[in-house]
Amino acid sequence: PKSFEISKTDAELSKFVTTILEGDGDATVIEIRQVPAETLAHVVEYLKHHKGKEPDPLPCPVRSIHMAQIVSDKWDATWIDAFDKKTIFE
Repeated sequence: PKSFEISKTDAELSKFVTTILEGDGDATVIEIRQVPAETLAHVVEYLKHHKGKEPDPLPCPVRSIHMAQIVSDKWDATWIDAFDKKTIFE
């Protein structure tokens, strides 16, 4: 299986990881079988960029199809625009 290193602070931005860690707060390694390794690599990249800090919420309703006009962090727009729709919804 593929493994990724990420700080606990960065990883805890993920609600999925937080839920796993609730069962074992001292864990230094967790196994995530539900997510393909390629998708998990993208998630880890995103979490490391945000360093445990919750990004600003998206406005509702969304008024544009252009991510650069929606998100406050331009890195997020560039990052998400690089994916096709299939990858985004995995």
